[in-house]
Amino acid sequence: MKLFKKTPAVLSLLTATAMLLSACGGGATTAPTPVSATPTAGEAAATSTTGTTASGGVIKLVSSLPRTGLSKPQTDDIVAGYNMALEEHGNKAGGFDIVYEDWDDATAQAGKWDPATEQANATKAANDPDIMAYLGTFNSGAAAIAIPILNKAGLPMVSPANTAPELTKPGFDDATLNTLYTAGP
Repeated sequence: MKLFKKTPAVLSLLTATAMLLSACGGGATTAPTPVSATPTAGEAAATSTTGTTASGGVIKLVSSLPRTGLSKPQTDDIVAGYNMALEEHGNKAGGFDIVYEDWDDATAQAGKWDPATEQANATKAANDPDIMAYLGTFNSGAAAIAIPILNKAGLPMVSPANTAPELTKPGFDDATLNTLYTAGP
């Protein structure tokens, strides 16, 4: 029964990731390669100081999910879905290399997502010009912290799990909604 409860969320996540990768372009792909948060020595050597490679460049995708604490089993499935989608495309989109980084927005002490950690993750992503999408958050409270930061930077956020309608739809809690999208690029 537990598997069936997770299936719609995992399918939605895979669909969103596939759509994101498809939108970046197509073409021939190479054999799948492992995805890691830290580039290998060869990958680092192939990347110049501007973040481009001979194939066209590097696009970074980051996730900000509770990777510590009670939600870890659920976010393990989400991260596995991201990695599977990337591997199926050979970590490429068009002429770009796709690098995925798995960030934790939880702390061991709290055992769940942490507001200060989520704010730091969103700020770090907003300040990195190579990051093209923020995959997360897992919790609506964390999203309410990340959205204004990412919106100001023009960085899209795709959430696998947020359910609070006031994050995106008028008529539920317009006071909250109006504070999230105050500025854009």
